[in-house]
Amino acid sequence: MVDYCNECGKPLKENAEFCIYCGNDVRSSRTISNIQNNQSKKENDLKKQSRYLLSDSQRKLFLNRIIPYLIIGCTIWLTTEILFSFLFKGTSFTPEFIIIYVSFIIADLIAFFLFFLTARKNQILISLLFYFMFTCLAGTISLPIIMFNPNLSRQVNMFIVASLEGTLIVALLSILLRNRYLNKGNVFIHVILFLVFLALAEGAFFLIFSIENWILTLSITLPYILIVSLIIIFYGAIAMKNEGKQPWSYILFKVLGILLMSLLIAVAVAILVLVIIGLAIICGDGNLDLSGLSFSGFGGKKKKKKNT
Repeated sequence: MVDYCNECGKPLKENAEFCIYCGNDVRSSRTISNIQNNQSKKENDLKKQSRYLLSDSQRKLFLNRIIPYLIIGCTIWLTTEILFSFLFKGTSFTPEFIIIYVSFIIADLIAFFLFFLTARKNQILISLLFYFMFTCLAGTISLPIIMFNPNLSRQVNMFIVASLEGTLIVALLSILLRNRYLNKGNVFIHVILFLVFLALAEGAFFLIFSIENWILTLSITLPYILIVSLIIIFYGAIAMKNEGKQPWSYILFKVLGILLMSLLIAVAVAILVLVIIGLAIICGDGNLDLSGLSFSGFGGKKKKKKNT
């Protein structure tokens, strides 16, 4: 890198103490420049290192506000999904139902938009009210799927439970680590505990839903739980960097928005996987019954060979 004289602006020779053009002593200016460059480099390195590290105030707010409300939201979503599935059980696709369903969806979108507006304006209580309304009405989204095939109700519950488990992993991680959560020098303990909780979450998932086809289920649920938990950990940390500049309810909204996006992608991937598997089975045996096929494997029946 070529240095220039701060007096005449002409290039200096390497390690020169005086400018050969104007005679200016460049030793002091070069020292100051080196100090500034070193400070700038240290600041940049510190920013890179602290990208996902939280201060005490950020950590406290994240653990006492963001995580609990995410867990409450998932719990409300799961509860209302089960409730609406029961209330609309046996309902047919009548014009009246379509009107009711569309009204639910519009109301849910309005609640989400109002949650965004009020959270951004730091209206905490009102924004949380709209947040709870959104999570409550989110339980109606899957009604057409369940009405089309009541057996798919458990599959819908699986995605919600997986979202809840991913959030609980972060909660347990933060509860055990406390002041060491996303703190410098604690990477190893984060990784170990995360893997332990991930294994426990997957095991609980298999027990709750009595999984039989564990290979297919593991290939879908494990990445999804992993994605949910990592989004909360890393994107949550980045969002918390604006703590003090943005209301914490707005940070909650941003984390929720990313989680919803991951859910939509996960559902699309799951549907694609099932379609590919279904096509593969049909091509292999055109007479095979796919009615019991699900990404969980429960309820699926193996086709018996006929004696010839």
